[in-house]
Amino acid sequence: MLRWLADQFTALRLSLAFFTLLPVAPRKDCEQKLWGVSLSYLWFTSLLFGVVSLGVFFAMLAHFNFYAGEANLFKIDVLYQKPLLFSLVVFLAPIFLSGGLHIDGLMDSFDGIAASKATKEETLEVMKDSRVGAFGALAAFVVLLVGFVLTYEVLQSKLTLLILLLAPVFSRYMMLLHLVTLTNSQSSAAHMLQDANKTVIVVLNSLAAIVLLILVPAYLLAPVGLLALWFTKLAIATLLSALTYKYLKHKLYELNGDSLGAGLVIAEILFCLVFVA
Repeated sequence: MLRWLADQFTALRLSLAFFTLLPVAPRKDCEQKLWGVSLSYLWFTSLLFGVVSLGVFFAMLAHFNFYAGEANLFKIDVLYQKPLLFSLVVFLAPIFLSGGLHIDGLMDSFDGIAASKATKEETLEVMKDSRVGAFGALAAFVVLLVGFVLTYEVLQSKLTLLILLLAPVFSRYMMLLHLVTLTNSQSSAAHMLQDANKTVIVVLNSLAAIVLLILVPAYLLAPVGLLALWFTKLAIATLLSALTYKYLKHKLYELNGDSLGAGLVIAEILFCLVFVA
């Protein structure tokens, strides 16, 4: 039992170390199977990104209200006085937490799409090139610009707190559903799944997604009559995200770590776009 608990804790640390810059990686090499187990805790890592965004938002409220002499540190009025600053900091916080991991995958993926190579191997060579192409740089610029604008809109929304908290959960859950379908052993993403119980990974993350994306909003929004709107928009965001992954797989011949990261970034943008539209 103690060994099992130790393995689960190590797997949680691996999940945090892989998807964030937190210095929590185990000091010694881990068994291959623990990398697969770490994906069972992707829901926790995803939720951490949302908690960080909320934490930064509330910390800024407290900071500006304190220096303004307000008794209520979380008075929302200060948000409307400095909306661009709030948007910038809240938008950048999760990017810094991840070390820009998925932005890098986005650039590599769009470089691969722009290359329009005839074979999977040629496309993969383009994506592996450490140099960023013009199309990849343009894609990153557009995504960052749109992300910043959407953060501004989210902070003006009636659903600000839910969107900030759950957008990372939604995007990473969509990524996971496509990650477990990988069969190419050459892919580093597929390598994580070696010796892993995919059923357990999907079930645990799906249960967390049901709680966070359905039950929590149901509890909070049903009394104010917004539940049907939430479910409708969630369905639209899910459909658009699924189509995004299908497009990436079609253009790049297969999904890999880079294209999964690109899909994650786009799915998060689509989630915010649908909910502020």
